[in-house]
Amino acid sequence: MKETKAQIHVSPQRSMFDEKVNISVEGLLPNRTYTIHSYTNVSKESAFECFAHYKSNKHGVVSIKDDSSLGGSYRGVEPMGLFWAMDRSPDNTNPHARMAERNASKPTIVDLHVYDLILHSLEEISRLRKQGILQKHAVSSKQVERRYLADGVRKMSLTLEDDGIWASLFIPPGKGPFPGVIHLGGGRPGLVENQAALLSRYGFATMALASFDKTPGKFTHYSDKGFGLDYFERALKVFTSNPYVDSACGVGVVSFSFTTAFGLSMAQHLDQVKCVIWINGQTHATYCPLIFKEVTLPSIPPNFKKSKFSKEGFASARYAHNLCNDPLHESIASSLIKFHLKPKVGYLFVTSLDDKASPSELNVNRAETLLKEVNHPNYEILRLPGAGHVIMAPYSPITITLDQGNFNIKMVQGGEKVAHCRAQESAWHCQIEFLKANLDPCMEKAKL
Repeated sequence: MKETKAQIHVSPQRSMFDEKVNISVEGLLPNRTYTIHSYTNVSKESAFECFAHYKSNKHGVVSIKDDSSLGGSYRGVEPMGLFWAMDRSPDNTNPHARMAERNASKPTIVDLHVYDLILHSLEEISRLRKQGILQKHAVSSKQVERRYLADGVRKMSLTLEDDGIWASLFIPPGKGPFPGVIHLGGGRPGLVENQAALLSRYGFATMALASFDKTPGKFTHYSDKGFGLDYFERALKVFTSNPYVDSACGVGVVSFSFTTAFGLSMAQHLDQVKCVIWINGQTHATYCPLIFKEVTLPSIPPNFKKSKFSKEGFASARYAHNLCNDPLHESIASSLIKFHLKPKVGYLFVTSLDDKASPSELNVNRAETLLKEVNHPNYEILRLPGAGHVIMAPYSPITITLDQGNFNIKMVQGGEKVAHCRAQESAWHCQIEFLKANLDPCMEKAKL
């Protein structure tokens, strides 16, 4: 007996990156175990894939939403497991790839395949694929489109030459104006649009802002002397002058890792900043001095030689930082960003408790100490057990290691796969609710 009508059903077939989908397969042989395989190519050198074993019921049907995976990349009932449980493909030429498309206009295409084989590893799948054997055992295939840019969202590009900043704006459908959010990204050089674009589907006008790049001379606001915060002041001015951005209620800022120092500095110095989301970063000037007007905040740079290294040569760089608990200790006080003295700015601090790249929990504890001392009226702290450093959109695969070319070091990022992916979903929803709450008057006006 052979499958003649096996078919994968996906609903919706075109979905947003943070949207759940229902996947089922019908027309299979009854009570038989199959391998379901997901695969996506982010670039020529960066592919991700996942596989799971499912047993069809007496009607020859598998429901990913209801049935348990019996083995493979994950086990148990995991409706989105075929997405978040992906690992870097063994065929990658870039062993430290990230599954995060820079260009939000480009959807992520995920190929789903059902094989009448029980496959045991991605390496086995790769070998059979290269031998041309795998395709002969495919009983059904389907493509799924995952998007960062929602229908009706308008994208506008800003350039250093014309606008003095490198950024992309994302404007929701409708007349506006809309509450504004600036997304600073993290430690990746250049412009990364994906999460800013995804936020725009919730009614925010967003700006994805690049703050540094590998290209020598591309930016003029940073040098060996430090980072000039005038660049972020200029970005805020450009953003709030856009007629689709309602700046009357202030602007939100989302920062991650390397850029958290910039986000807190914007809160300290720029009155239009209403709220800041801080994810796994710093409370002091760390990687470089921060310059605003004529004042320079000195940095306390990490000493990567103090990192703990694995046998494979990956650094747990959290140990490279100053690990003093007291934020006002004389060894670090001069580098403190005075964000806590801004009572009208709301803060959401998100920290991963298994962050191996940065002492983010220590820094959150420092922030909490400072905020409590001044009785700050508006701050929240979200601690994420089992999560690693890189917090991305829901259902994104965990990032285990990265080649931090900026510091010429390969770093382990931490995190346990299932806990990390649960944490990304939780953190995303908390970010959206925090922004809505702190930009509430503008949200209400945008609805009207």
